[in-house]
Amino acid sequence: MGPEPRRDTPQLKLYNPDPQRSQARKRKPKRYTFRHVWETHLKPSLIASRCTAKHVREIELHLEVWEAFWLAPTADKKVRTGYPHLPGTKREHLEKFQQFLQLCAQCNQTNCECKKTNGQPFRRSVRTINKYLGSMRAIMCSADKHQLIKRRPKLERLPETAVDPGRKLYFRDEQLDALMLSAPSLTWPPQSTTGIPTALWWQSALVLYRTYGFRTQDLLAYERDKTPLRWSNISLATESPNPSSEEQNAFGWLHYVPHKTKRMKPSPLYLPLTRFTRAVIDRLAAASHTTPPASDALLLPLPHAQESFLGEWYRWLALAHVRPKVPGAQFHTYHLRKTCATYLSRHERGLATAVCRWGSDSGEAKVGTDHYISDDLLLRRLLDAPMPKSFDDFLMG
Repeated sequence: MGPEPRRDTPQLKLYNPDPQRSQARKRKPKRYTFRHVWETHLKPSLIASRCTAKHVREIELHLEVWEAFWLAPTADKKVRTGYPHLPGTKREHLEKFQQFLQLCAQCNQTNCECKKTNGQPFRRSVRTINKYLGSMRAIMCSADKHQLIKRRPKLERLPETAVDPGRKLYFRDEQLDALMLSAPSLTWPPQSTTGIPTALWWQSALVLYRTYGFRTQDLLAYERDKTPLRWSNISLATESPNPSSEEQNAFGWLHYVPHKTKRMKPSPLYLPLTRFTRAVIDRLAAASHTTPPASDALLLPLPHAQESFLGEWYRWLALAHVRPKVPGAQFHTYHLRKTCATYLSRHERGLATAVCRWGSDSGEAKVGTDHYISDDLLLRRLLDAPMPKSFDDFLMG
């Protein structure tokens, strides 16, 4: 008989997994609160990009309401469980928060007829609700950017109603003529306070608003933290004060940084004086106590009295019988800026953007602001832009 067939000795095979792979399989994803993402990532980035303090406070307020909603007791006096973390936040969480924001604080209903109390509404407007959800969306986008979540839930914005037509108003030239004619009837601010005759004070402001489209408190500041135009913002030299420009203008120049945009757009606007605005400057200089006026003196001094300022403004409109066509609407001072932009846009495309810095931060307006000198456009078209007939009378007066 031959030899028996050889049999292999049985071996015991041990499973030796990759320790790193095993650890990764067992490790659960970290859970971050919205507060952590806000404090660690989003808020520092907004501050670094010089975002306004008002916008930062607004997101902080929305986050506090979000946290209070998930931690507040429910109708059965039990604390709401299931606070959504990141990751883990789903569309239904956003929907619940949206539905909560739509409730009336008075009757706890979505659609109601509750009145306002102390000037405050019981229900948030659709635009406000969308801003709350927008803040939550911004925090989730920051978490997505830093790879803290894999998928960001989305929720459509609530449809907003069309812009109030009362905000799209602008003055006709005939209405501005009526205001110029009735200015001598005004009594505030008194000349004893400003050093300028009251009628000249208001007429000068009207000419400057109509020409350059200032925001209200860039010219007439009734709040202490605003920085209105001073005589240092006026240059009567022929050559432009813009170091990047070679243009010349016989009437002189105006240069200033708008208060609203000085954080994100600190570069000044350089605008040529027109024959009308140069007449205003000459009259104000003649009325000044010192000749020439001190460079740090306000161009149009104004007491810090908002109620008096607005009260005289509305009295002026009533004296001149100036009112908009829209029923129930009323002209406000910011409509002067809209008036300027409206007429400049009709006169020359792009002129309103160059004069008012009117436009978005993207696209053609941004490129034009950053890379091209607009003095040529301003000199060619702003100086011959049509103005109300009463401005000619102001020249002769």
